Amino acid sequence: NIKKVCEAYIIEVLDSGHLVFDKTIFYPLGGGQAEDHGYIHVKGSKLEVIDVKKFGKAIVHKVKNLPANTVKGTKVKLELDLERRLALMRHHTAVHIVGGAAREVLGTHVWQAGADKTPDRGRLDITHWEGISRETLDEIEYVANSVVMDNIRIKKHLMDRTDAENKFGFTIYQGGVVPGKELRIVEIPGIDVEACGGTHANMTGDIGYIRITGAERIQDGIVRITLTAGKQAIEKSQHDYSLLSESADEFSVIPEILPSTARRFFKEWKEQGKRIVRLSKELAEARVPVLINEAEHIKSKSGTLMRLIVTSLDAK
Repeated sequence: NIKKVCEAYIIEVLDSGHLVFDKTIFYPLGGGQAEDHGYIHVKGSKLEVIDVKKFGKAIVHKVKNLPANTVKGTKVKLELDLERRLALMRHHTAVHIVGGAAREVLGTHVWQAGADKTPDRGRLDITHWEGISRETLDEIEYVANSVVMDNIRIKKHLMDRTDAENKFGFTIYQGGVVPGKELRIVEIPGIDVEACGGTHANMTGDIGYIRITGAERIQDGIVRITLTAGKQAIEKSQHDYSLLSESADEFSVIPEILPSTARRFFKEWKEQGKRIVRLSKELAEARVPVLINEAEHIKSKSGTLMRLIVTSLDAK
C-alpha cells in the first residue's frame, strides 16, 4: 500500500524554499527515476512540492511560494501526488520487463547501458550491435505484455551482497554496481532480477499495458528503446489510431487498407511527376523551330530597318 499522507515536522529551512522534514513520503530523484511531487499543508495553506533530492542522508524538498515566516519546528501534513507516483512505478517496472524481454528476444548479450523513468515515458539503453526493426520491437513488446498479463508478483527484498550474487549472478548489476553490503533486490520471476532502488509495482498486472514507441542507435553498440506504460500507453495508442483514422478519411478508405492506398498514390504521384517532366521537355523541343523562325524574322526586319536608316543618312 502507498502512504498518501503523513504528518511531519520541519527540521531545517534552507534557501529558495527548500525544506527538510523529520520524515517524508516523497521519493527523491535517483536511480534514473524522477522524483515525487505533491503538497504540504502548513498553517492553512496548501503549498506545492515541485522537486525532491537526496543529499547524503537528508531529503530536501523544494516548495513553491514558501512563506518567508516558515520556521523550524512547524508541524505540517505531507500529501503525495498519487497519480504521478503510480505513473513512475509503472514506467520503472515496465523498463525492467522490457529489458528482460529484449534479452529473451535478442539474446543474452543484451545489457542495460542506461535508463530513465518519468511519469510520461520510460527509456532503456541496451547493448546491441545493430538497430532494431519495428517487427522485432513488436516481438519484444508482445513478450513484455505477456508478462504483464500473467500478473506476476514482484518480489522486493533486502539481501546480503554475497548471497545475492551467489543466487542471481552479476546480472543483478544491470543498472550499475550498487554500493553497500546489503542490496535491495527487485525480482520479476522468469524475466528480470536487478539490484535497484526506486518505486515499483507490486504485481506486473498493475502496469496495465506497455507500448514500445521506438528504438534508435545512439552510438556504436548501444540502442535506445523508448516506451510508455499504463494510462500513458493507452493515450499514445488512442492518439496514434486517431491519426491513422484521420489519414484514412483523407483517402476515403478504411484504416486497414491505408498503407496499400498510400503506396499506390505515391507511385502514381511519382509517375505523374515523371510525365510532367517528359511533356515539358517535348514542349520545349517543339518550340525550338518556332523560336528560330521568329528570331530569323526579327533579324530580317532589323536588317531592313538598318538599311532604311543608312539610306536616309546618305540622302542628307
